[in-house]
Amino acid sequence: MHNQKTVANQPFAETGVMVKWNTYGWRIYLLLVLFIAAVLRLSSLSMMEFRHDSAYWALDGYRILQGDYYPLVGQQVGSVRSPLYNGPALSYITAIVFAVFGYKPFFVSALIATLNVFGVYLVYLVGCRLYSRNVGLIMATLASVSPWIVLYSRMFWPQSLFPFLIPLVLLCLINALEKDRVIDYTLTGILLGLGLQLHLSVLAIVGTSMLILLIYSKTKWQVSFYTFGVAIGYAPNIIYDLTSDFVHIKSIMSLPSLHAVDEPRIFHFAKTIWNFSNVLSGQGLWVSKLSKSQHLPSFIDWGQGVLYSLVFMICLAAIFYYIAGDSQVDRLRFRISYKDAIVLLILLLPLAYLFFSRSLIQRHYFLFIYPLPLLVIARGFEILSSRIFLKKDTVQVRLIFLVVLTIMCLLNLITIGYAARFLEQTGGQGEYGTVFVNKDRVASYIVEHSSGEYIVDLSHVQESLPYVFLFQSRGKIIIDGDHMIADTIQSYPPSHRSLKYRIVETYYHPVVVEPGEQIVFQVQGIVVLVRGN
Repeated sequence: MHNQKTVANQPFAETGVMVKWNTYGWRIYLLLVLFIAAVLRLSSLSMMEFRHDSAYWALDGYRILQGDYYPLVGQQVGSVRSPLYNGPALSYITAIVFAVFGYKPFFVSALIATLNVFGVYLVYLVGCRLYSRNVGLIMATLASVSPWIVLYSRMFWPQSLFPFLIPLVLLCLINALEKDRVIDYTLTGILLGLGLQLHLSVLAIVGTSMLILLIYSKTKWQVSFYTFGVAIGYAPNIIYDLTSDFVHIKSIMSLPSLHAVDEPRIFHFAKTIWNFSNVLSGQGLWVSKLSKSQHLPSFIDWGQGVLYSLVFMICLAAIFYYIAGDSQVDRLRFRISYKDAIVLLILLLPLAYLFFSRSLIQRHYFLFIYPLPLLVIARGFEILSSRIFLKKDTVQVRLIFLVVLTIMCLLNLITIGYAARFLEQTGGQGEYGTVFVNKDRVASYIVEHSSGEYIVDLSHVQESLPYVFLFQSRGKIIIDGDHMIADTIQSYPPSHRSLKYRIVETYYHPVVVEPGEQIVFQVQGIVVLVRGN
């Protein structure tokens, strides 16, 4: 194996890497970073982004505890059999939390947020194991204040477990390559199999990790234990396919065409690079479309996006330059260390897939590789500020990078501050038009109806705030005799002159109803009753 010259393996005094820590300084700084991460993820946790996905998993957890027949595979949201079935991992986690704390989604979000605070520490360990302590500290710093990561780290949502799960997978992968133990190969596979239950995007890491293990593992045959581990972690979906005519595999094969977007190739490439390079910033999260009075100024919103993109591209170029320069000693063979392979392959192969498949791009698609942009920026900073790269000790250059890092973190905190103020003052709507609510006011979270009517009588309610009903419906809604088909685009029931009822968002079908009214639902799906939005 080629032993690549690396900054990480040399003393700080010789390389001049950004910051030279004393015995306790880095520990104090890491504790401060973890404290900031905990505050941003756990404070005001009752304010959440309310998605219909949360109702899916809560309903499954509820049904498990009610003693309903819930097999390991084949059912989700009642008797609905989905061709893209998500495994039961989060459902059973939810059921355990409900069994201990009662039917309160708040505690599921609290568990996820707590795990993701620990995930910031795992991110530090990844950077430290791959390169150096400074790389780990930079990664943890950026992870702790990234607005998108903070938002998703607080949600009751399958992908919200990725900020904890993916760094853990990377650590197990590093152990497998360095220690060559069966347990590490198997554990890496099991964790990735569980990740596949949460979201299919993890397929990219499954394939890339297999490639890395085949190239760099010391004992090739032990890679079979990795494959065995993936099969164990993904067993519910595999069994589901074996009993359902392989509908899941067929659906996976159709995903590229299902999610393809019709736009010019160059535009799609530019948009992919833009979203990918500034995924750690808060660009596009709290912009003026959310509110006329409370929004992040455009120059801050776009400024942080441009800054993150430039920094990301410069750091990525520095990594390639460093690898190419190190390979010049053997011009006939280009070699790359397993550490750089982990960074570049897991980072760039999914990006290539998004480009060539012209797949629809959403920010949460990048959650499964979010530690890798962190690694690129942290490693790039270390290379660009080192004496090996600069050929001399240039303190001013290292100071510039520290200032840039500070500005990036401040922009993130400003974005999070605007988000918090916006939610506190408006309780408003999020990026996709979904409703933000206070989970302490959830009156009736989980109701399943396969047939018949569900009557909610609010005549005894005296609060001035309206109620919000969120549901995924497959039928009619009757509100005081007015029929409204759920899947039509319609702002108000036609017979009402006043704006008493409204559909906030047509896909998730929230309906705001004034107190004192009677609502009759004829639905097949999920009903979520929430107070005070």
